[in-house]
Order: sequence, then structure tokens, then C-alpha cells
Amino acid sequence: MIAKSNDNLYGLTCGIWSRDHRNCWRIARAISASPVWVNTYKTIPIPTHFGGDGARGMRCEKERLGLRVHQRQKLVYKDMSGARHRSA
Repeated sequence: MIAKSNDNLYGLTCGIWSRDHRNCWRIARAISASPVWVNTYKTIPIPTHFGGDGARGMRCEKERLGLRVHQRQKLVYKDMSGARHRSA
């Protein structure tokens, strides 16, 4: 699954659902996408950067002063509430 996910040019976003927290963390770190959501999807706090990680990714949209434009950053969000997810 990881190899198939990484076999593309874009790597824009990723959502992972599982009860195995350790495995989710391993997969989130291995997949070339950003942001990565775990047990949730499309939740981005206002001050957080976003933008993808591949050929189409803008990299640092909303990034503070653009200082990290040339760094690779990855976001991993994990819903710990246990509530059922409703798509936006």
C-alpha cells in the first residue's frame, strides 16, 4: 500500500483509518504526502501550513514568513476522540 501510494507525482494529501496507532504512525511517516490525517480528514487548524508534497504541491501556503520554503515538512493529524467521523 505504501509503495502504491508513493508511486505518483503528486503526494497532496492522505487519510488513514485504523485502530492500530503504531501502524498508522509508521504508514504516515512512510507515505510521501502532506498533510496526512489519521482517523480524521480535512481538519486543518487556521495557523497551520498546508500545500502538498509532490509535483503539484505548493509546499508552504500559510507558512510563517516563508522561512521554511525549502524544507520538507509533514503534518500528521490524529483524532483521539473516538467519535464517528463525518465527511465535510
